[in-house]
Amino acid sequence: MKIFSVKVKNQFDQIQYVNAKMDLFKLRSLKDQYIAHSIDYIEINGEIIKPSIELLFLSQNTNHIYKVLEA
Repeated sequence: MKIFSVKVKNQFDQIQYVNAKMDLFKLRSLKDQYIAHSIDYIEINGEIIKPSIELLFLSQNTNHIYKVLEA
């Protein structure tokens, strides 16, 4: 596992950089696929947010929905 900085956007089109924990094995095996497939969670303001089936991240604290744009 490794921590990376990723660019995310919420439903209000606000963009920010946050930390994401990624599984390097998944990242290597999914070379040509969407980077979010290898993310175990993102961390925003101390909250750890795991992805949904749709690869979106829903904050329980703020109800914001985040989508990974790039890593």
